[in-house]
Amino acid sequence: MELLETRTEEDLQRTRKFIEASKISQVFFFFFIYFFIFQKKKKKKKKKKKQELEQEEEANTDLIEAVVVASVFTQFFELARRNFRVIVRNPLTFRARLAQTIVMSLLVLIFDIIHFFLSFLFFLLFFFID
Repeated sequence: MELLETRTEEDLQRTRKFIEASKISQVFFFFFIYFFIFQKKKKKKKKKKKQELEQEEEANTDLIEAVVVASVFTQFFELARRNFRVIVRNPLTFRARLAQTIVMSLLVLIFDIIHFFLSFLFFLLFFFID
């Protein structure tokens, strides 16, 4: 107690300045530590995101390279099975398609015969002109 009472005004001011300086230095110290830790965490997050993106790209390239294609027989079998199911489900559309196919094939046959005879006729015409 006596020591506190015997202090001069100068000593009290120095003590207050020291305490203020120590508070300021503590604030700067904590700010520096917080900033350092925050930056470290931020760098870790960036690094983690970068690794995730790289892993995603690798996974995508693995998927692209690992494309599995069915054989021609399997594709034909699946198409035939699906078409058979459509025919069983709705036979009227099958009959309409069949009729359409027959009519179109007859038209193609008729036009092909006409084309053959016309080309043969022009061939004979130009062959015997000379």
